[in-house]
Order: sequence, then C-alpha cells, then structure tokens
Amino acid sequence: MQRLLQGCFAHTRPDCPPSTWQPLADHLNQVAARAVDFAAPFHSEEWACAAGWLHDLGKAASAFQGYLRRANQLDDEAYDSGRVNHSTAGAALAEDRWGPFAGRALAYVAAGHHAGLPDYGTAEAGNAALVIRLENYRRHFEGLGPDVSEIVAGLPAELRPPSFLKPRGYHFWIRMVFSCLVDADYLDTEAFMDPEQTRARGPSATLEELKRALDLHLAQLAGTARKTPVNAIRQTILADCRAAATRPPGSSR
Repeated sequence: MQRLLQGCFAHTRPDCPPSTWQPLADHLNQVAARAVDFAAPFHSEEWACAAGWLHDLGKAASAFQGYLRRANQLDDEAYDSGRVNHSTAGAALAEDRWGPFAGRALAYVAAGHHAGLPDYGTAEAGNAALVIRLENYRRHFEGLGPDVSEIVAGLPAELRPPSFLKPRGYHFWIRMVFSCLVDADYLDTEAFMDPEQTRARGPSATLEELKRALDLHLAQLAGTARKTPVNAIRQTILADCRAAATRPPGSSR
C-alpha cells in the first residue's frame, strides 16, 4: 500500500524542501508495523495494524496538505497557523467498514490518538464527543480520494477480538490497543523529526532490568522517606501489591 498516497506528506521539517518531508504512506506503514509488534503479546495484531493505517489517513485530504504547505510558507495563500482535523477521518472510515462494534472500537482509537480517548456522547464532551465528530466529518469533509479507499479495502474484511477477551475487560483491551497506536505514532514521528533523540534512547531495557531499577528506586525511597502516616500506608499498599502478584492469574483475593 506504500505505492499509494503519492505526493501526500505526514510531517515536515522546518526550512526544508518537500523532498525531505516524510511521505504519508511511509508513516502509516511504519506506525502500523510498530503497533503490531506492541500488540503481539496480547494477540491483537490485526487491530493494531488497522489502527496504524487509519490514524492519519485524514492527512491525505487536500485541506491538510495545503495546511502543511502554508505552514512552511510554500503557498501563495496567506500563512495560516490553524490546524486541520485529521484524526476523525480514520475514525469514520473504521466505523463505516467494520460497523458499530469493531468499527466503533477503532473509531475511538483513531479519533483519540492525540487528545486521548473521547467520550461518545455529548453530555460531558459537547462538540468534542465522538458521535458529533463523526457526524460533522461525514457531513462536511471532502472526499479523501481513491487511494484512501484502496487502503481501507486492503485492510481485513472482518475483525474479531482475541478469544481470551471477556466483556468486563473490553474497555481495558481498547485502551491497550490505543496505547500501542499512541506509542507507535510517537516513536515514528520522533524518529523522523528528532533522530538524535531516537538514537539516544538506545536499545530497550528488558523487564528484568526494569524490575531491578524499580526495586532499587523503591528501596531508596523507603530508606529516605520521612516516617509519616501517609508513607506508612504507601509501604503497606506496596507490600500488599507484591503479595497479590504472586497469586495465580485471575485470583480475586
């Protein structure tokens, strides 16, 4: 699908020509690949892949591409610093393709990949509610072109939640898929915008290394913390959490 979206960009570099900008197809492909790796441990690779391809498809719109050119002063029009909504497009495309269950789950993920998972209704969120954003997109947004339709058609025709998922864990599972997308998007954007920071990260630490570092940090805190009622409660909670972690999965006591 990388042969599609020619001439569309995801990110720019200040004072650099478009030949150095990040192609949108590259960004979508790389975010999808990273998200798949993150989702593999909980068997949600197809969901993460779809989220990766959908999250920035709105950037294919002429309005967003024009915004990038204006922001880099490459257009004859007056400079416009206003932002163009690009995340709702993928949300609407997800719901249209996969319906009110799978599609809406991915709509939440795509719509919230910058600002956080939105509320669905308007009672608390007002016009930021997902239902309003989807309605406004379908009513006002211009078409994204045949390349976007081809990309969406290339995604799975059906998405099923992993077999282990129970209804009470559904909301947590959506947040896990969301986390995979957000991390993948951030890391790929950083790799393009700030490669020195990416190199400084180095290889990821193992869980064992992270546990040793956490244990050392907590031990130092326990040794230096003032003896207050709150700190005593914190130590009790920590001990209880560690004791609970030794129990079999699914234990409720």
